Amino acid sequence: MSHIRYFIILILSLLISGFTDQSVFSDKGFLNIIIIMFIGGFLTAFTPCVYPLIPVTIGIISEINKDNKKPPLLMSLIYASGIIMTYTSLGVIAGLGSFTFGSYMGNKLFVWVLSLIFFLLGLSMAGFYEFKLPTYITDKIVNIKGSNVVSIFIMGLVAGFVAAPCTGPILASALIFISTGGSPLLGGMYLFFYSVGLSIIFVVAGSFSGILKKLPRSGGWMIVVRSIFAVAIISYSFYLIDSIYRFSNHLNVLSSSVILIVGILIGGLTKEADFMPLKIKLQKLAGILLISLSLIGFSSEYHKEQDNINWIPDYHEGIKKAAQLKKPVIIDFYANWCAACKEIKRKTFPDKRIQKESERFVMIFVDMTNQTKETSELEKKYRITGLPAIIFLDSQQNEIEQLRVKGYVNAEEFLSRMRQVR
Repeated sequence: MSHIRYFIILILSLLISGFTDQSVFSDKGFLNIIIIMFIGGFLTAFTPCVYPLIPVTIGIISEINKDNKKPPLLMSLIYASGIIMTYTSLGVIAGLGSFTFGSYMGNKLFVWVLSLIFFLLGLSMAGFYEFKLPTYITDKIVNIKGSNVVSIFIMGLVAGFVAAPCTGPILASALIFISTGGSPLLGGMYLFFYSVGLSIIFVVAGSFSGILKKLPRSGGWMIVVRSIFAVAIISYSFYLIDSIYRFSNHLNVLSSSVILIVGILIGGLTKEADFMPLKIKLQKLAGILLISLSLIGFSSEYHKEQDNINWIPDYHEGIKKAAQLKKPVIIDFYANWCAACKEIKRKTFPDKRIQKESERFVMIFVDMTNQTKETSELEKKYRITGLPAIIFLDSQQNEIEQLRVKGYVNAEEFLSRMRQVR
């Protein structure tokens, strides 16, 4: 099964890039997140807590269907619909939280707490400990009986809870992520595609009995799958801390590559943590942390922003200069934790036409990464409710509100807005 292990390791780069890539929050980000969720769900089916349940589940469905004689595909789809309904509902509920992520990300204590939550979820995913339902509840779930499609549907509804040690950390991380967006529709759609990915193997195996015999046997490759998720979750924990402290500035491609290789060689992806001696656990922990750190380094190198625009970092100095020169003003409210801000800086501002057009403006840069008295006052003055926020003032220093940027815009759109300001 070594070829399976290597294939899974290759998928690691795609999965992790989705957790740390700034573009997932842009206009194109919706599709990116959908793909990541689908792949994540599909890989979840191959974790040690879920994969062994596939033949057992298919056997139970076949037994229930013995008297009904309904098509296996239909029964498998009914089971899958139960899984999908549970996860989609949870996604909608999480989205209803309307938790304003950006308004708290300037608070270091909040960032540390959020990062710690993801870190602990990542360690759980790696197998250092487990989040699971009490035994008396899981026993009742496993022993659900019936002789009709309702029973199979109910089995699907509760399937995710049976495999909670593996699905729990992933689901909790996804729900926290969804709650930061405050959108029930997007939350439901994200977990819908995650659950579709998770369900595919059950539908295929339940519809074609011969598939079960061709599935790879349980083995060390499942540890790799589980470790991929652990690294993904811990990488996001590191990303949150990096958004404030920028430790990734000390990493480059070479150092990140060395750290990644060391992390893999000492067993970050292949060693088990469950029921292992302390030495093995420490090796596993060190490996996962090193791999996660290296991915933050790679991500930072890829997303280095350089726009060659003459920004003035002092708001009051910039406003004074604009008044003296009678120039219009662009104020960019930026933060290290704002993914769309970074994407604008990396993709939009480097356009030579924008750089040329910026010469007739006073360009003011306001760093909102850490909340201060001054940034709070500017937040109130300009009614900033979230980032990104780019404000256009005419030469009389009156805001042209219809031009305000509240999300990612490409170079063409931004240039068009600039040319409307006089």
